[in-house]
Amino acid sequence: MDLLAMSNYIICKPYSFPKGQSGLIIDNNTDCFAEVVKSDAVSTEFKEGDIVWYDRAGASTCYIAGNKYIAFKERNIISKIIGV
Repeated sequence: MDLLAMSNYIICKPYSFPKGQSGLIIDNNTDCFAEVVKSDAVSTEFKEGDIVWYDRAGASTCYIAGNKYIAFKERNIISKIIGV
């Protein structure tokens, strides 16, 4: 199975930071971080493997083949996390 991002959506999987990650002032249990799985490469700069902080209010969540996926538009991304 493969996913194809459509209509400017970014498809992600939930992301948790490794325990003991230095320099982060966040709650590791938060669910507003995700790893990009697929994006509409024509309209977005985000690529597979990028870690993003997103606004949950604009996101849709579903389970496909037992895996949790999150889909949202680029406007719902607060920040790209670099150096993880």
